[in-house]
Amino acid sequence: MTKLIVKASKPRNPLVATARFRRAGRHGAGLGAERRDGRQALKRELSTLALPRDVRSKPPSL
Repeated sequence: MTKLIVKASKPRNPLVATARFRRAGRHGAGLGAERRDGRQALKRELSTLALPRDVRSKPPSL
């Protein structure tokens, strides 16, 4: 019977684990957040106008 030899994996980088717990990532808002903010601003602006609901909910036709 032969013995099975398993190599030990190399240790994990301790700095990566701490960065992931701190939610490391990009600086500033992403593109999705910018689009969301734009949509919300547009909705706020449209809500200040006295338009009927059916006009507010439909996108402009081309």
